[in-house]
Amino acid sequence: MISPSQFEAMQARCNANRQTSEGDQELAREARQPEVKLHEKIIAHCESQWPRWKFIHARTDRRSTIAVGCQDFTIFMPGGVLCVECKKVGGKLSAEQLAWEMEMMGLGHVVYVVETLEQFLRLVKGGA
Repeated sequence: MISPSQFEAMQARCNANRQTSEGDQELAREARQPEVKLHEKIIAHCESQWPRWKFIHARTDRRSTIAVGCQDFTIFMPGGVLCVECKKVGGKLSAEQLAWEMEMMGLGHVVYVVETLEQFLRLVKGGA
């Protein structure tokens, strides 16, 4: 058994840890915002095409939802498939993403890294 004062102290520590964790999560969300916005713009572009471009999209709120290192988008468009990794300006690929990219190259595919919608639009217009 613990005393009421010990229980209150334990609750205070738990609440402090929860607030720090929530604060850290908010900072992580804010750091991802430029990349998340780019994802939203790419999705909007794909959905505005006719016929609509189909795509497989990795979630942005988790590290990996498809396969470790897999690109953010696999886009099925007329004439081919496009593999796209989104990064905020100056962002770097993780070791897992680099390994995935190398394996894709070995299979004859290119994973394009884009930081802006303009880069993406140049890429889909054939100006990689």
